[in-house]
Amino acid sequence: MDSSILTDSSMDMNLDAPTIHIIRHAQGPHNVPPYHDIRDPYLTTLGLQQCMEVQRTYPEIIPCVDLLVSSPMKRCIETALLCFEPSISQKQGKHAIYLRDQLQEVGSKLFNTGSPWNELQSEFGAIISNRYLPNNNWFLDTNGQSLNEGEVVARADKARYDLFAWARHFAKRKKNSNMVVVSHADIIAYIVDDYVDFFENTEMRSYQFNNLNGDKPEDMKLIETHASRQRRGHIQGTVSMPTSTFYLDVFSTVPIHFNNLPVPAPTERLIFRPLTLLPADMEAYHLLRIQPEPMRDVVGSTQDIKLDKDVNETRSSFKDGLTKFLSFGIFLKNPDGSEGELIGEGGMGNYNIGTWPAPYYVLKTEHFGKGYATEFLSAFVQYWFSLPRSQQVLYVPVFSIDLKARASGQRHMMEILLATTTRENIASQKVLMKIGFQLCGVDRDGFLYHSPAEQQQARQVAKEKLQAYAQDVDKENQVPAPLKSKLVPTNKGLSSSKSILQGPPKMQFIPTNKGTLTSKNQPSGPPKKKWIPTDEELAAKKQ
Repeated sequence: MDSSILTDSSMDMNLDAPTIHIIRHAQGPHNVPPYHDIRDPYLTTLGLQQCMEVQRTYPEIIPCVDLLVSSPMKRCIETALLCFEPSISQKQGKHAIYLRDQLQEVGSKLFNTGSPWNELQSEFGAIISNRYLPNNNWFLDTNGQSLNEGEVVARADKARYDLFAWARHFAKRKKNSNMVVVSHADIIAYIVDDYVDFFENTEMRSYQFNNLNGDKPEDMKLIETHASRQRRGHIQGTVSMPTSTFYLDVFSTVPIHFNNLPVPAPTERLIFRPLTLLPADMEAYHLLRIQPEPMRDVVGSTQDIKLDKDVNETRSSFKDGLTKFLSFGIFLKNPDGSEGELIGEGGMGNYNIGTWPAPYYVLKTEHFGKGYATEFLSAFVQYWFSLPRSQQVLYVPVFSIDLKARASGQRHMMEILLATTTRENIASQKVLMKIGFQLCGVDRDGFLYHSPAEQQQARQVAKEKLQAYAQDVDKENQVPAPLKSKLVPTNKGLSSSKSILQGPPKMQFIPTNKGTLTSKNQPSGPPKKKWIPTDEELAAKKQ
């Protein structure tokens, strides 16, 4: 960057540090189905409306911007112009928006390919400045469109250093100054070092640097302000609660739905079978449903606990979940190998509703801490991936899709599981980590999501079928080729989320949307998607 903006690192930083407000651009045509791959697109009609809403949402910030920096992509420039017009007008329309190439989005798709400076200048005039662009054809820089993890991190580090230098510049000259950065979801995630909670269109969060006096990497870390976290409505002590609800359509596989599913094989200490409506099963199940602690773990709050009044209410709740969940009773195995006491229930939530399946379990209080949860979940996950598969369009959270897939626009994904816990449920988080899951996302109600940290061997069958299927569909529908990379968070992303796992170890259940077991605040899931034709149906169609 221009050396004139740098200041003496030894200066006395007694003044209040500047606040950096980072905002993602408004909606473009590539953000909505059918995800048009248009070079350097403008905003959609909804995107223009989103910009007007930003002015109404942040009246205390919009007129008081001291520095406005934007990605050179047209959707970002338009967002900056429309959202911050009051501040721009104060600069009399000259060099009000500085363009910085380090802020461009990750990936080489057409919608992530920029326009020459002379074209931008012709369209937007003197209101934009190329002071921090390397040349007229800045977008030809291969590192700028690289999907290499190391190169993306290096580019984000440069962008953060620019912001650090600008912040020191303004801290020396003015109290409580405001800087605004308009950029894109993926590169923002690397700049703020948060790979879990992605920005939605026109979402704005505010940050300050950890220490403007220092020169070490930890000094240049961006910390979200208390006011910003409060705006988002998620203050938990000193740790912000991420709130991503950004979803995308993907092509993947799910088990074929058929009657008389096989039963998971017994483990060393446990036996599994479907519960029935027979009196013996319902009476045993009722003993689980009247225990406050397991039910509290289900809903995630002591205020929402609803215990069954009698066996009839238990039976009604059980019947409600039969078509929504693949569930099994968890029984102790007697010394002779026969079925013993019913100690819990577990299985798969989000079953047949068009999103990633969610494993769950619930145990009686007296069986907490004995390793039964890990034993059940490990066996059940292996069972799940052993079932025959079919193809389906799924509607999944963006944090479950890796960087390369999002940036390249590919939509074929290998199947994963997405388990859910409350933030305080340390016991279940430990269970998940034991069998290879890691934190990958958080929703607006504070539920944590976990996916496998490594591809499970059992998924190879699903992967091969998906690849074969995708090749056929590609020929007919010209959809993207199947993914080959692991579609799970990077180690960097997982390690950055460790602080979220801190808290009192109180609960031991992975809540899902199961009848009265469901948290009242938990989303019921995305709308059901239509099935994709099977291989046999495609073959018949070709004939």
